[in-house]
Order: sequence, then C-alpha cells, then structure tokens
Amino acid sequence: MLYGAQIIGVIKLYSSDYGFNTTLHKFDWTTLITNHQVYIDRIHTSYKRILRKNKIEVINGFAKFVDAKTVEVNGKHYIANNILLAVGGEPPIPNLSGSVHGIDSNDFFKLNEQPKRVAVIGADYIAIEIAGIFNALGTDTHLFVRKKSPLQNFAPMIINALVEGYRQKNLTYTRIPHQKSDERNRWFCEASL
Repeated sequence: MLYGAQIIGVIKLYSSDYGFNTTLHKFDWTTLITNHQVYIDRIHTSYKRILRKNKIEVINGFAKFVDAKTVEVNGKHYIANNILLAVGGEPPIPNLSGSVHGIDSNDFFKLNEQPKRVAVIGADYIAIEIAGIFNALGTDTHLFVRKKSPLQNFAPMIINALVEGYRQKNLTYTRIPHQKSDERNRWFCEASL
C-alpha cells in the first residue's frame, strides 16, 4: 500500500518533467481497504501453512518464562528446547483529554471513506508511513510530533530528507513543544484542523 501511494506521489511530482501528461481520474478508498484486508488474510494464511508444514505448534495467549526451557501461557506450562515468543502490541493512546475521539493505526484500515483532512500524532515509522500514505492519496495531512523530530533515532540525514520531503509535498509537520501534562492536554484540545 505504501509503495502504491509512493508511486502516485512520484508520478504527480515528476511526470511532467519527462513529458508525461498524467491525471489521476479516480481513487477508490473502499477498493484499497478491501484489497489490503485480502492481502493481510493471504499472508496470515501463508504463515499458518508454513508453521503447520514445519510442525510448529502455535499457542495463543499471554506468556512468561518460568525457566530457560519452560514457558507459562495462560496458566499452563510448556517445555521445549526452542521457544519463540512472538509479542503482539497495541498502539499506545496518550492519556490526554479528547484522545477518545481519535483512532489508532489499526483503525486506519477500518475507515469507510478517505478523510479530507487528518492529523497524525506520532514520530515513529508507523505514524510517518500513515501520514505519507494519506498525503500521497490527496488527504490534507498534518503530522504532530511530540519528540525532537520524526524518526528521532534515525540518522540526521534521513530525518532532514524526510522533513524536506514533507515541505515539498505540502504535508504539514508540527513539533509539539515540551510541556507539562496539563499544558499538553490543553494544547491537544486547542489543536484543530
């Protein structure tokens, strides 16, 4: 999906420089979301098939190590020479006034229609990816970063290129100033598109 959005962005940006007259006549959000789910279902089926073929038992639940060869999952002990914990995660929702009105990165794929305007709050690669996709597909996109910069742990050259790319593509990037919790709550409540 990101690659498709990137191609659209590059065509819009550079095609006329090479003599191409390209116009995106229509984009169907519903088709994108449906095909994304088909893709996810397909890769999950593939993973399950590979695990079964290799006689790998999958146990879903909350796990903790008891010792080097024993893991406890939902109160039951399993002993094996090799144990792989595939940790799942949930996007953190800031404990801020009004945050219940937002969605997380999982809910992005549940939107029934493409938003005209969107605010993405975050500085990690998922927030950056979602902001980039929305922007490439024509949504008026605003990225709010609570850290020093987006992708803070990446090389400065990458961060600078990203921020410059945002400027060129009219993706609004705003660094939220460091504030105490109550001031930050007020800032988020007052930030409006």
